[in-house]
Amino acid sequence: MDTSKEQELLMPAPLFPISDYWGFYAAFTALVLVLLALDLGVFHRRAHAVGFGEATVWICVWNALALLFCSGL
Repeated sequence: MDTSKEQELLMPAPLFPISDYWGFYAAFTALVLVLLALDLGVFHRRAHAVGFGEATVWICVWNALALLFCSGL
């Protein structure tokens, strides 16, 4: 068997090649940077001790956002 044929069998095609879906990658990167800026610059502007309730709320918010993202794929 030819080595190029063997490599084709071993290496599957990429699911979302960046050359075809670069806009989605750019939008996702921009979304992550915007959410990070909001989290660090707006929501946590002043330093304070984070209580259990506040930590639980933020965990639920970020997990819900992650689940929404996963459901879109």
